[in-house]
Amino acid sequence: MIRLEEMGREEFEASLRAAVARRTQEQVERGVWSASDAGEASRREFAQLFPDGGETPHFRFCRVVDAASGHRVGETWYSVETKGGKVQFWVHWIWIEPPDRRLGYATAVLEQLEREATERGADRMGLFVASDNTEALALYTKLGFNTTNMRMAKRLRPAP
Repeated sequence: MIRLEEMGREEFEASLRAAVARRTQEQVERGVWSASDAGEASRREFAQLFPDGGETPHFRFCRVVDAASGHRVGETWYSVETKGGKVQFWVHWIWIEPPDRRLGYATAVLEQLEREATERGADRMGLFVASDNTEALALYTKLGFNTTNMRMAKRLRPAP
């Protein structure tokens, strides 16, 4: 149903700019960052995660392509690294373009990544999801993901 194809440098940089903008907006909407500082905070966060940009070791940055039509439907970023004697396989990002959502692409991406994780010797595959992303939570739960850690916050003031 899908193919994962490596992004080139320009495509990764465009993908990163879009991710920074989305993260900025999400964190402002959640009341985590102020609107005036959110853009810089988002850029710093991604720069820390990807110090070498698209060449950061252990990371793969891929476009998601519908195998039948060749149409780009989204992207995924993931990492594979051995730590503590175990293969750590982390999905850092899955983005399916809005017109292509609810057509099974995210499920297909996760199933393909699960096969790759298994082939690389990982015992488990991890990902991060915000607790208010109910659609993603439902998908991940349906696919067998379980909560392993939890961060909690208490709002002390109303969101602006």
